[in-house]
Amino acid sequence: MAGNLKPLTTEKAREIGSKGGKRSAEVKRQRKAMREQMECLLSLPIKDKKITAKFKQLGLKADDMNNQMALIVATYQKALKGDMQAMNVVRELVGERVQEFKVSANIDDKVKELHGILDEMKNEQTDN
Repeated sequence: MAGNLKPLTTEKAREIGSKGGKRSAEVKRQRKAMREQMECLLSLPIKDKKITAKFKQLGLKADDMNNQMALIVATYQKALKGDMQAMNVVRELVGERVQEFKVSANIDDKVKELHGILDEMKNEQTDN
């Protein structure tokens, strides 16, 4: 199936590369605009009276009461309630490295194997 592909001419390869470069630049511009828009939204002050009251209760200053702080406080409160994902976000925000561990589907087999090894070791000790 791959044998029927024709090699690209230099001109055609240049044209395809140019289109790809232009599209890549456009996507970068869009991402930059979205990042700037999000930064703008996060920097807006909080207008909700309940949220500002909660901030005051936590001892936060009026200058710190913006949407970004609201997200941080919400994440912090979830972490306090035991949400592991929120705890990891908090740890990442303060600069602690969070490692993910992937557990294989056959973990039960590994546990059984370890139990077998431990049993063998116990038997060897009792034999001696």
